Amino acid sequence: MFETLCAFLLRLYPAAFRQTYGDEAVQLLKDRAQHERGPFRRVRLLIDLAIDLAAISLRGWQPGRPLLARIDGAPRFDIIDVQRPRLEALIVGVLMSVLMFAIFLLLLQPTALANGRPPGRLPARQQVAQAPAFEAISIKPARSDGGTGSMRLQVLANGDVKASAVPVLLLVGYAYDVPVNPSPRLSGLPGWRETYDIEAKAPRQKRGRVQVMMRALLADRFKLVMRVEQNTMPVYALRVASGGPHLQKSTIAEKDCVFDTGTPDSCHQFVVGRGHPLNGRAISMDDLAHYIENWTDLPVVNRTSLSGLFAVQTAGWTPMRLPPPPPGALATSFDDLPTLATVLRTLGLELKKQEASVPVYTVEHIERPAS
Repeated sequence: MFETLCAFLLRLYPAAFRQTYGDEAVQLLKDRAQHERGPFRRVRLLIDLAIDLAAISLRGWQPGRPLLARIDGAPRFDIIDVQRPRLEALIVGVLMSVLMFAIFLLLLQPTALANGRPPGRLPARQQVAQAPAFEAISIKPARSDGGTGSMRLQVLANGDVKASAVPVLLLVGYAYDVPVNPSPRLSGLPGWRETYDIEAKAPRQKRGRVQVMMRALLADRFKLVMRVEQNTMPVYALRVASGGPHLQKSTIAEKDCVFDTGTPDSCHQFVVGRGHPLNGRAISMDDLAHYIENWTDLPVVNRTSLSGLFAVQTAGWTPMRLPPPPPGALATSFDDLPTLATVLRTLGLELKKQEASVPVYTVEHIERPAS
């Protein structure tokens, strides 16, 4: 609801401004809304937006006169972060923010009174119950030996999930968009060796993303209790390089996408190869950031503002970090391969080191599913 209110404020900005800076403004709003939680910080964010809008209204804005500045590569509203707003903009902005926040509280009040509890504080089980869920779920110990050759996860276009010989780490990684290699953003997973065969049928009218339904499955059948915190830490921001992107649009439409780790022709999936080449028929920039984070020394966040699916093909690259090799196996050398920066440059992309607020997940409880 709060993010919806702030998004409404952004719609009040001049059309020319939204056309020029709309994507960056929306991304900035998302970052700040995730990081600035609590009544005081939320009011402050609302005031920032309202003052900025008031300043634009009072002094006018012309295309080519930017109201967004870049600090360490991140977009910032310059009225708030760079310049000192005029007194009349400050007064109008504060009045606007108080009015909008009052409307926000009034909209929430009936829900809070009806439930007999403050808004946003629902019991964990009720949160799971209200989330989109699969209609039918079958989970059995894997019939195969669970080797990498037999492991497969499929997410069909209608939302159905079929999996064979999958470990719980793969399910958590898909549900929460975290790397399957050891990551500072995920801790507390058990050292289970068991793998599972899973079939889950999505509702006829699929409500929400499959990832949300996968989280509900983990909470219900694996009794997963996940603690989520927003931590500010050094990251790599995946950005468009100065020369612009060199990306080819995919011939596969999102509505026809099938995610399948068992075939190189699926959507949101990279072809396995030495040095983890960036080869995929239909991948998004979120997919790319998530994939390379498995082998980078810092988390990776998508800051490209590029939407849609792309077909990419690059050489392999030298990983920044690798998980320890299996017992008895020799470490593989990648010294003859180019760096990730070189490979990304062929796509018109780059990594920029900066600080950002990212979700960090800790497994507080998990159980083996009942047969």
